[in-house]
Amino acid sequence: MSISTVTGACATIQADIAGVSKAFSFAQTPDSLKTATLPCFTNFPGAATYAGAGTHQATETRAYQMMLWITPVNRPAEAARNAESIEGYINLVRNAFLDRPGLGGLQYVRSSTLTGDDGPVVQDYAGISYLSIVFNLEVTEIAEVTYADNN
Repeated sequence: MSISTVTGACATIQADIAGVSKAFSFAQTPDSLKTATLPCFTNFPGAATYAGAGTHQATETRAYQMMLWITPVNRPAEAARNAESIEGYINLVRNAFLDRPGLGGLQYVRSSTLTGDDGPVVQDYAGISYLSIVFNLEVTEIAEVTYADNN
């Protein structure tokens, strides 16, 4: 399994969420966001942990940040004016990922867990401030391992 496969599956799920215009896998990350594509998702891999099982298989659990970019804002007070849509997106994204614990049936994915969100924040993308929500996903995959000492 690869980061591009997982972020591609995330983008597929995200693109089906009502109100989302576009979802980008990690490899498709745009240089800037276009108003016509908002709200949109970008997906970034984070840290991973590895565990060997001694049975020629190991697990890799990697964190992913799924960022929903909602609208450009000039000041934080504008975020409060979007409170209703923010709550709606949080519920829609939560339900979409809780409903797909295997990311839509990806081979080698043992589980995917939406661990939460960071709430609404104003953050920059290519020098422009946007109202956004960062969702945190952990994906555990099974990896085949060939041990050098054949044990």
